[in-house]
Amino acid sequence: VVAAKGGCGATTVACHLASEFQRVTQHDILLADMDLESGLVAFVMQAKTQYGLMDALRNAYRLDRSLWQKMVWTARPRLDVMPCQAGLLPSDSEMPQFREVFRLIRSMYGWVIADLGRPLAPITLALLEDLDELFLVATPAIMALYQAKQFIKETVALGYPRQRLHLILNRVTKRCEVSTSDVESSLGLPVYAEISENVEVETAYMEGKLLAPESEVGKQFTDLALRAAGVRVEKSKGWGSLFGAKVPAPGFLRS
Repeated sequence: VVAAKGGCGATTVACHLASEFQRVTQHDILLADMDLESGLVAFVMQAKTQYGLMDALRNAYRLDRSLWQKMVWTARPRLDVMPCQAGLLPSDSEMPQFREVFRLIRSMYGWVIADLGRPLAPITLALLEDLDELFLVATPAIMALYQAKQFIKETVALGYPRQRLHLILNRVTKRCEVSTSDVESSLGLPVYAEISENVEVETAYMEGKLLAPESEVGKQFTDLALRAAGVRVEKSKGWGSLFGAKVPAPGFLRS
């Protein structure tokens, strides 16, 4: 998950997406904070661990499942969180090791959802070829949409397949002046999902928790997770059941 610009809500999307994946799939999930500037995942998820992404990177030569499990924070069954310490940037010699570390991580989890922070940061560029899908989060604000368009152009120019780019419009108001069709026409990319503007998000964070799945915006995150995971909902006579339309292949989703 990557933000078109700062403040678009990529961390919120990544955290809720990981939480919903834990609810709607049977796989082990990792939420990895790769926003080396902000490092907000630990705050949102209330992660209580002294370790972070840079610790894993600097122990890459001896990193195995046992050591990894000592570093991550288990938020709930089947949902691990790897925070990062904001401001601790890797050296040029350490950047190539990111791919080694994440290829190891992918072997441990069914889904890896990562908060990549700002667009085309060095870590995003280093891992671009390994990203199964890239969720671009933008708001309907003109500056955010402009930067989203630039990101799409540059990412495609780097060889990333356009069909694996998914646009999420966040903080959409009921009286939004920019229509979905206008956004799609301007950016050349369909809107994958819309998340409504809602004060419930800030209230939940103040209470140290995520949005409830039954809340208005919580349901939108559930729908997003169901679609991303390839799970469909079948309803009959008032009873709702979750059935896998297909078994989702182990994936690496980045934020």
